[in-house]
Amino acid sequence: MKRVLIISFYFPPCGGASVQRWLRFIKHLPNLGWQPTILTASESDYSVLDPTLAHKVPLSTKVIRTKRSLSSKLFSFVKPKSNDEFPYGTLLSQKDDPLIKKLLYWTRLNIVTPDSRVFWSKAAYNLAKEELRSKKYSLIITTGPPHSSHLVGMKLKESTPLPWIADFRDPWTDIYYLQSAKQNPIIKEINKELEKSVLKKADAAIIISKPIADSLPKGNKHVLVNGFEEEDFLDIKRTKSSFFRIKYVGKLTEGQDIKAPLRWLSEYCKQDEKKNITFSLVGTNFQNAKDIQRKHPCFHLRTTPQLSHREAINEMVNSELLLLLINQCPHNKGILTTKFFEYIAARPYIIAIGPKESEVAKYLSEYKAGEIIDYQDKMGFISVVKQKYEQWASGELQRNESDISSLSAEEQTKELVNIFNSVIEREEL
Repeated sequence: MKRVLIISFYFPPCGGASVQRWLRFIKHLPNLGWQPTILTASESDYSVLDPTLAHKVPLSTKVIRTKRSLSSKLFSFVKPKSNDEFPYGTLLSQKDDPLIKKLLYWTRLNIVTPDSRVFWSKAAYNLAKEELRSKKYSLIITTGPPHSSHLVGMKLKESTPLPWIADFRDPWTDIYYLQSAKQNPIIKEINKELEKSVLKKADAAIIISKPIADSLPKGNKHVLVNGFEEEDFLDIKRTKSSFFRIKYVGKLTEGQDIKAPLRWLSEYCKQDEKKNITFSLVGTNFQNAKDIQRKHPCFHLRTTPQLSHREAINEMVNSELLLLLINQCPHNKGILTTKFFEYIAARPYIIAIGPKESEVAKYLSEYKAGEIIDYQDKMGFISVVKQKYEQWASGELQRNESDISSLSAEEQTKELVNIFNSVIEREEL
C-alpha cells in the first residue's frame, strides 16, 4: 500500500467545514491502495471544536500534531463575541472593536503573508521532514486555506524527490474576505507571486471548481469538487412538522446578506397571512435575533448555537426549504461549499441567492435540487417560497429523488486517486 502525507492545518477535533473534505477522503483512501498520514495543528489552535468528528477518523490513520502556533496565541487575546473564528471569515474590524483586535487585523493585512498561519508552517515543515525520513512515502499533499500550508509543500519539494499536490478548497488571492478588505498593495503582490510559485512548482493542483481553477495561474490543474458522505445520512430520520420549515445552516461570512431574504419572507407571510412558517438560523453567529423577530413577527424565527456535524445534518434533512447564500464579491461564480453538497444529499428543495451563471446554478439544475435567484430578486424568492409552501400544505411537496451517487465521497475519492496515479506516472517518465 502506498503512503500519502497530508498536511492540513484543520483536522478534528476542529469543527466546521474546513475539515470535511479530507476527513471524507481519508476514510476511503485505504480501500483504494493509499494509507494516509495527517500532519496538522495542535488541538489548542482551534477556536471551534466538534469532538464528534474525531470518532470519524479511521484508527489506522496516523495523526501528527505540531505545538500550539504563535498566531493562535496572539488571537487568543481577542475575545470573540460569538463562535466565529479569528481571523477566518472576515478581516474587517468595527469601530467598537478592541484595539488589540484592530491591530491584529491590520497586521494580517499589511505585514503578514500569505496568512496568519504562516507562523505554523515552519513547525509543520520540520515535523514533515522528520516523518518523511522515518517512513517511505509516495506523495505529499498540502491543502488550503490556510494557503501558507502550500509553502510547506513548496519547501519540501525543494528538499525531497517526492511529488507534491496542492489542494485549493478556496481561492487564494481572490478569496472573498480579502476582496472586501484594504490589503497593503505590496503584500498583495507578494501573495500573487507566492500563488504563481505554488502553481508552477507543484506537480499538480486540485481545485474546488472550474471557475476558480481558470482564475488561478498556470499549472497542472485538476478540478475535484466537494461531495458528501453517504453514511452521514443513513440513520437520520425525517419527522413531519406542522410548520413549513425554512433553514439556513452554517455560519454567516463576509458578503452573505441574510437580511434581504428575511424581509422578503416577512412580506410574503404578511400578504398571504401565513402563520405556520418557521425560519431557522442553525449554528450561525447571527446577532440581534430578538430585534429581527420584533421586526418580522409574521413568521417564527428560530436560532441555534453551533451544532455538531451530525446535528447540522439532521437539521438539513428535517426541513422543507434550504437557503444557500453565495458571497457577494467579485469572482464568486466558482464558490462551491461543502454545505452545498450536503444540502443536496439532505434532499429538501434548495433556494440559492447568487449569480445565475455560477457553478451552484449548474449543479442545482443538473441534479434537479433547486433553483438560484439574483441578489435583488425579491419576487423570484417569494415565488419559490409560495410554490413550495402550497405544495407542502396540500401534501404534495416531494423530496428530491435524483441520482446523486457521483457526488458521494467514495466516488470523489476514486477521482482523487486517479489524480494521484497520474502524478506518480508523470514523475516516473
